[in-house]
This record gives sequence, C-alpha cells and structure tokens, in this order.
Amino acid sequence: MDESTVQWSESRWNEIRTKLEPFLEKSGYSSADVTYVPISGITGDNIQTPLDPSICKWYKGDTLMTILDNLPVEKRDPNGPLRMPILERVKDQGVVAHGKIESGMINIGDKVTISPSGYPAQIGGILDHKNEQVKFARPGENVQITLIHITEEGMI
Repeated sequence: MDESTVQWSESRWNEIRTKLEPFLEKSGYSSADVTYVPISGITGDNIQTPLDPSICKWYKGDTLMTILDNLPVEKRDPNGPLRMPILERVKDQGVVAHGKIESGMINIGDKVTISPSGYPAQIGGILDHKNEQVKFARPGENVQITLIHITEEGMI
C-alpha cells in the first residue's frame, strides 16, 4: 500500500478488494471468512505497529498481528475421526508420510483410508518429532508414519 504510485490510496484499496473477492469466492471462501488488512511490504506498517492516522485516514481496523492473535483456535478432538494432512511423503523401505495429526488418534496396526485416493493402508510404525518410535500419537503431534499396503508415493 505504500508503493509510490499507490500511497495508501483508498480507491486502490477498493479496487484490489473488488478484484480479489470473486476469486476468493470461487476458491470456496465467503466474504465473512476473509479480513482485509492494508500493510506495507517495505516498512512493515500495520503488521505489528498500527498505522499513523495521518498516513491512512480511511483504515480504522486492527493490525495484522492483532487479527491473527485473536483468531479462534480449532479444537483438536482425540475421539474424532483421524485427520492428518500429509506434508511430505518418501519411499524408504515402504512409503513414509510426514504430517501433523489434527484430530483423532493413531496406533500401530490401525487401518486407515488415504484420502482423496481411497487406498486402504495400515499403520506399520510411528515416529514422533524426535524420531523416536512410539505406539500411538494424539492430536497436535507431528509424526512420520510408515504405511503398509501403500507401494508408491503417488498412492497418497
């Protein structure tokens, strides 16, 4: 917003929002899900330190960090269905998936279904964040799991 041709212009701000909103809606976000915050990519204004009202009279909202600090924390339910987004996968004596358990629990021997592919698999081993073998893992833990019956990385 502080670029020399923009200079914290409210009309440029409105143009950006008008062009961005249809894209976000097509991506599955409603306007209620999105908070717009004008910031400076050069000086960092309005990221942590509030804007000086003389620079940007039209913005009355919070800083980016204040908004992020006030976001609700999702509940991690150990009794819920297993949800573990896969961050990385490697083929090393079987296929190993790295991720963070967001809900549910896993135990060695559990049978799981890989989504969205639908392939069935079984948990052959679990390593915690210290690379130590564990018998189970709970929500919030970063783990590496060895998947039995998954022969190629592309199956994940």
